[in-house]
Amino acid sequence: MSIEFKKSELESLIMEYYEREKLYHRESIVQRLLMKNKKGFYLAPKSIRDYVETLPYIDCYDSNGNKETCTKIPEVVYVYLQGKY
Repeated sequence: MSIEFKKSELESLIMEYYEREKLYHRESIVQRLLMKNKKGFYLAPKSIRDYVETLPYIDCYDSNGNKETCTKIPEVVYVYLQGKY
């Protein structure tokens, strides 16, 4: 039995793959999790915002060799940031 995927379905599966060891720019992740609407209410649910305190600080370097602070995110945060929470 063979399973055939359309090219767009395969690309979608690859893009949705959560990478546990991937590093993300910490400040941009924190800003997205703590974003507020025009009325001053948080967009992310409290259960997601609580992850901000647990995100690790990891020293890394950008493509220009500048020192940055990165983090690894849990899968639930990844799913939220992808808009599928």
